[in-house]
Amino acid sequence: KDHPYLFNAIDQYKEDLLDDKDNVLDAIRKFMNGSQKEIFENVLFYLDSNNANFNFINQDGLDKLNLVKDSPAPYKGNLMQEAKAALEEVKNEVMSQLKLERDAASSSVKQAIDKLKSFAEFSKLSTPQQIDILRSFETALTEIAQERFIGNIRTKANYTTTDLYQKQLEWMSQLANPQKPALPGSTEPPKPHIVFVRRDSVKINFSKPALETQQDVEDYVAVLKEQYLKIIEENKRISL
Repeated sequence: KDHPYLFNAIDQYKEDLLDDKDNVLDAIRKFMNGSQKEIFENVLFYLDSNNANFNFINQDGLDKLNLVKDSPAPYKGNLMQEAKAALEEVKNEVMSQLKLERDAASSSVKQAIDKLKSFAEFSKLSTPQQIDILRSFETALTEIAQERFIGNIRTKANYTTTDLYQKQLEWMSQLANPQKPALPGSTEPPKPHIVFVRRDSVKINFSKPALETQQDVEDYVAVLKEQYLKIIEENKRISL
């Protein structure tokens, strides 16, 4: 009562709070009933469903989307308009990177197919056998074309061109060189199946961690040759 201006100030503050409350409620209602809510939900869904691809693209657009995701008031200002543009930017970048990865993976699988076909053993197989040998590669190509995640594409391509290639190579060799039954009274041991050793699995014991001189190269090649010849002497082959 001694300070009437204080009470007037408090009353005005209450009115301002009510006005601000009404403004916020209006903004939220507009947000919930308009296109902004759809944009917001699209951002959340895309961030959640494509997270595995985000390590392979530029982070600038993602930073903008994460600001939207973490915003306590997404209904304010032009945030949703900016989010819509950022979302299209990120989508286009992910799609572009996916295409590059699919093309590279498909190319490496097709090269593996061509290598198998180049073996003399492949031409010895019947058509059904050839189809059987290549079927897993064709399946891999289909899966790569449909895969949504870049990491999975790389894993599928690596497995197909290494482990699967090695497996199909040895199977092809066995089909083309079937074991012959031993003749009656023969003491000759059966011919062993041909085993292939992957080139990148051959361990080379070399004293230096890098090749720096011409002599280093010659020494390394000599060690590599010795190791390769040892594998050949064991009646194995080296797949390149």
